[in-house]
Amino acid sequence: MKIDPNSAILRQECVLIEGGEIVLADGGVTTAEDLGRPDNPFRAWLGKLEENLCYVAAFIPDDADRDLFYQARDVARGAGRHMQATVDPPDEQRRRWALYRSAAAKHPETSTPEAEEEP
Repeated sequence: MKIDPNSAILRQECVLIEGGEIVLADGGVTTAEDLGRPDNPFRAWLGKLEENLCYVAAFIPDDADRDLFYQARDVARGAGRHMQATVDPPDEQRRRWALYRSAAAKHPETSTPEAEEEP
């Protein structure tokens, strides 16, 4: 992971880790079994995030999914992205995930760096 201490992290992107799956705001899903594959949706999504300008916040409402979070965090770290878990109560995590998905659906242009570069 390459962290530039002189750069401010400007954007937070989120994932939901629940039921043994990593769920992306665009509906993409990566299962625990698929996480090791190089062509899974989670890895592809990480590759779209701008290094040093974006980090990933994971909502994990059920402690049973903590191991999957740690595996996903290692994958993110390998891709040069910082990932951390939230500590809110489960209901608040689900509420925040719903808000994030709603905002991402209304403003898909801010979801990826490529979209921001389009005229």
